[in-house]
Amino acid sequence: MCVLSIPSGPPEFPAELGEGVWLIGWFGGLDHFSWFKFAFAGPDVGTFDLLDPLGVTLTPFYPCQGKGLFTTDAAQGILHLTLPATCNLPVQHLTFEAFFPPGDFPPHATLAAQIAANQGPLGGYQHAADFCNADFTACGDPFMP
Repeated sequence: MCVLSIPSGPPEFPAELGEGVWLIGWFGGLDHFSWFKFAFAGPDVGTFDLLDPLGVTLTPFYPCQGKGLFTTDAAQGILHLTLPATCNLPVQHLTFEAFFPPGDFPPHATLAAQIAANQGPLGGYQHAADFCNADFTACGDPFMP
């Protein structure tokens, strides 16, 4: 008997996206990250706010800010992002492969995610909603204790 293994997203996906705010990107000479605040309009669709990060070593992962749209494929763990028009980028597809405790870095993160994308592997770091101001125009420096 042959048993096929069908890939599936982590069981916490997409519900965890709606909790707090997310810092998504990658570490390098400059740390390329963007802040996301997701708002669900249905079980697998909604809007998000995209914000540049603040911090000495930080540069934006996505070259824009503003409001975008998202859909999810919960079975596969895929987040489809329609970025703000000022990004001038096609729809982005991020595959959430796993969620795990963040350890000690970034110091304020409450959850971490391993993400696959066309650009390569990314990290996602959930923070409490109050890590950013109420109107989501600024967030704290995620790498400062």
